[in-house]
Amino acid sequence: MKNGFKKILCALLALTLLASSCAALMAQAREAEPVLKFGDDGKFTIMHVADPQDNENPRKAMLEMLAAAYDKVQPDLVVFTGDNILGKIGDSAGTYARKYARVEAALDAIIAPLAQRNIPFAVTFGNHDDQCGISKLEQIKIYRRYANCIGFNDTNPSIGRSTFNIPILSSDGSRTAYNIWMMESAGKDESGAYFEYISPAAIEWYRQTRALLQAHNGGQPVNSLMFQHIPVPETYELLTKVQKTTPGAVEKDGAYYVLNTALARGSLCEGPCVTQANFGQFDAVAARGDVSALVFGHDHVNSFTGTLRGVDLVQTPGASFRSYGNQNRGVRVFVIDEKDTSAYQTYTLDFFDIMGTSLRTKLMFIFTADEKIPLRIAVCLFPLTMLFI
Repeated sequence: MKNGFKKILCALLALTLLASSCAALMAQAREAEPVLKFGDDGKFTIMHVADPQDNENPRKAMLEMLAAAYDKVQPDLVVFTGDNILGKIGDSAGTYARKYARVEAALDAIIAPLAQRNIPFAVTFGNHDDQCGISKLEQIKIYRRYANCIGFNDTNPSIGRSTFNIPILSSDGSRTAYNIWMMESAGKDESGAYFEYISPAAIEWYRQTRALLQAHNGGQPVNSLMFQHIPVPETYELLTKVQKTTPGAVEKDGAYYVLNTALARGSLCEGPCVTQANFGQFDAVAARGDVSALVFGHDHVNSFTGTLRGVDLVQTPGASFRSYGNQNRGVRVFVIDEKDTSAYQTYTLDFFDIMGTSLRTKLMFIFTADEKIPLRIAVCLFPLTMLFI
């Protein structure tokens, strides 16, 4: 009996040591990532790139636009919220190796400019990322080759591999002064089933992690922004249903809408494509007030901000030139001041804000933007396309 008891004690001790070792290794892995903190000026700047969505030979206009945006804004962090590659990029590749090479080249094209500038970046997935025949796990390995990659979730796949949070330290590095939530809202889950929602497990993870952050902050909530690909269904509460003939009305599922200008401002150019199911994400966020805004991509031609129950809903236009878009193409910037993290400043920069309005940039837009194909044919300047594609 005593020997049996000793064996149990030894086993428990071994498990304890193993758990400690695992925790230490996880901490070391976390420490290997860039540490984000407010600058000496008390500011932290985030650039949101939505839907770059291109293949292994991305359109030059997008690559030049993004590179110029990084140099213009000099963000502390760039977040990609999914559809980071063209969904069916691997369809005609044939072998797995060729599919992988295409995906690798497409991702390298958008990440290498950040690595060259030593700008940290974080990624969550959208509905098209894993349509390419290369899994999210394999794509994560590609992202993680870059030392400036932050995040991903290795410990709890049930909430999504790209559901995680990013603490932002105070300028003196003494505490967590802010937080970024990255939420996986679409793609295939661990079983291979397709989804377009924030799962109950992910919402519960948010609640628990929020409580931990608050407990380590002297009982005070840690203010934050939440980024994801697909908008929440509550987005429609920012809209007004109108007649088809109403100027500026957009159609969705047989109904017509405009922005409710009492709640929102900006540009509504398509009916929002929201998550397929609603498990109470917005309710969970609005209940505590720690999240200043939920920020979305997915709807390439929409660019607006609105407020609902004290929480902002923010739509960023797409960046891709190979997928559908409009004059809104560009990026969104957020600036947080350490003196008051309950507020933030946000603005968009479109292609011409970033690149200027020279003849070259105007022609580049015409000859590379997906929706400008009819115009390209009309002007019959085919030789010029080789300069910009």
